Amino acid sequence: MARRSPTPSAPVLPKPAAAAPRWLHAVILALAAFALMAHTSREVSDNDTWWHLETGRYMLEHRALPVPDPFAFTTYMGKPF
Repeated sequence: MARRSPTPSAPVLPKPAAAAPRWLHAVILALAAFALMAHTSREVSDNDTWWHLETGRYMLEHRALPVPDPFAFTTYMGKPF
């Protein structure tokens, strides 16, 4: 009796990735639309917007609250002009 060669096993295929939920596409589209509208808006409703942004940057860089306020001319601690 002749020996049979073992049959090769079927290749193991990776499982397909789970599909994203249907609502996720709508949420991403809505966020992208909101970001685009906010980016192209010309109106700034708060007069202190740039002060808020610069204060936030200061707090991130120095890891502390800005005391006294380094951006106000009334509490400026540097050399006089």
